[in-house]
Amino acid sequence: MLNYENVTMYLAGEMFGVRRYDCRTLEVWEAPYAQWPKALYLKWCEPRKRKGRSMAQGYRPWVVVVRRADAIEPGSSMVLQDDGSSISRYASCDERYRTDFEEKLASAGVEPLLEIGTTGTVDAKQILGAVTS
Repeated sequence: MLNYENVTMYLAGEMFGVRRYDCRTLEVWEAPYAQWPKALYLKWCEPRKRKGRSMAQGYRPWVVVVRRADAIEPGSSMVLQDDGSSISRYASCDERYRTDFEEKLASAGVEPLLEIGTTGTVDAKQILGAVTS
C-alpha cells in the first residue's frame, strides 16, 4: 500500500477528460475486484472534509499523483463556439484528453509522485505489480 499526504490526484474519467482531486490523505493499493484479479484501489479524503471517498479501477487504470504545491488545472474538456455554445473538444472517450494532460504536465515541469497507465509507462501490468505492498 502506498500512502500520500497533501497531494493532488488526477483521474481520467470514463468520459470527457481528466478530473482533479485535492487530497489531504491518499491510499493506493492493489486487490481483486469483480472479474479483475488485479485492480487499483484508491481511497482519499479531501481537505476540510471528514469522510473520504474510494474507488476501484479495473480496466485500464489511469492515475497521476503530484504534490499539491505543484498541481495544475487539467483544463476544460469543452470548447466555446462562435455562436456562444459549447461542444466537447474530442469524442467522449478519446485518448487525447489524457495525452494532452500528460503533455501539459510535462511542459509545466511537474514531476509526478505516482503515474499509472500514462503514455510514459511501459506496461500497465508492470506498474500495477509495483503498487503491491
